[in-house]
Amino acid sequence: MSKMVQTILITREHVFAATVVAKGRRLLDLLNDSLTGYVQAQEAQVFRSLDMQQPIASFPTAQVHKSALSMVILIQDEHEAPLSRFYGYVQKIPHRVFVAVPGYEVEGQLHLPPATKPTAVVLQDLEPFFPVTQAKLTRTSPPFETMEVPVVMIQRPMVELFCLDDSA
Repeated sequence: MSKMVQTILITREHVFAATVVAKGRRLLDLLNDSLTGYVQAQEAQVFRSLDMQQPIASFPTAQVHKSALSMVILIQDEHEAPLSRFYGYVQKIPHRVFVAVPGYEVEGQLHLPPATKPTAVVLQDLEPFFPVTQAKLTRTSPPFETMEVPVVMIQRPMVELFCLDDSA
């Protein structure tokens, strides 16, 4: 049985509210799977702005190319895979981070293992998609909308600017 995950998918120009077919996996694992190039979505609504007030289109199914995604927001309260999280726990240290991707700025916390060299993080230590927690997203063009979310997954190749406070 396929697991369904409520998400907001963000590209350079559009915002999609959609249910992603996660195929029994965590969303982050699905995004980082190099064997799939697309995200399969259902109940997709397409918006031009972050406020998501007026959809410009709605479709029962959609395919979104992973390389087009700047960010993905998981919108659910509980952790999507509590048992795998419990057994896969690795101690990490939170670092304040500022990330710019096309059209957006993200401020929040990046959690890294203690031995990680902060200067190498964005170049080699992160997966293609990496999570930022306690995130505040700001649109960089008018009307400069903001959204605060528990976690956003950012696609590393989309990163234009990466600032990490390593004084934690």
